[in-house]
Amino acid sequence: AVARPCAPAGAPVLAPQVLVPILGLALIDVVGSVVGGGLSVLTVIIATTDLGGGEEATGFLNAGIGLGGFIGALIAGALVLRPSLVPALIGGSVVYAIGLAALGFAPALGVAIAAIAVAAAGSILVEVTSTTIFQRVVPDAVRGRTLGILGTVSTIAFAAGSFLLPVLSDAIGTGPVLATGAVAVAIAGVAGALMAASAARRSAGSTADLRVNRLAGLPLFA
Repeated sequence: AVARPCAPAGAPVLAPQVLVPILGLALIDVVGSVVGGGLSVLTVIIATTDLGGGEEATGFLNAGIGLGGFIGALIAGALVLRPSLVPALIGGSVVYAIGLAALGFAPALGVAIAAIAVAAAGSILVEVTSTTIFQRVVPDAVRGRTLGILGTVSTIAFAAGSFLLPVLSDAIGTGPVLATGAVAVAIAGVAGALMAASAARRSAGSTADLRVNRLAGLPLFA
């Protein structure tokens, strides 16, 4: 990702064309953190209680997360240099949501592993594209502070999700909780991507674009 402030010289640091995309990315990040925090605990519950697979099943689900993350990273690497990242951001959110919903109602361990791998792939794609958009839109002068604020909010959201979602799962079941989380992830992904749409595009042939393409062609990154 290449930093490229969108606001013209002399404009307010957080003008609407900068603030709106940041809020869109924050929406995606906060919702994803809440769901991700809950999933970190629900993974164990699904493996040991819902599927009755014991500790070994927990390990298999974590392996599924690793496999999905690897696949998602490969996909993100192929898409992240495109001028517009809106389709990738929306697509990643939808894939993440589908994986979550399938995981909540998985009838067997094999299905659960596949579902959590799909969710992990979508999550990584969302993370990489949203981070790239963040680097494009936030001016250098406030990038550190903005990242610090978002990181703090994200950490709080993750902690809240890791507490609330298991409690809700105990009350209404894992399936409904993950299905609700899937809907929230999809809505936040689409809404946030649309809010960040103006910042998610990079002008073809720009200096930054040429620099990124040159760096991407170095053997070091093969």
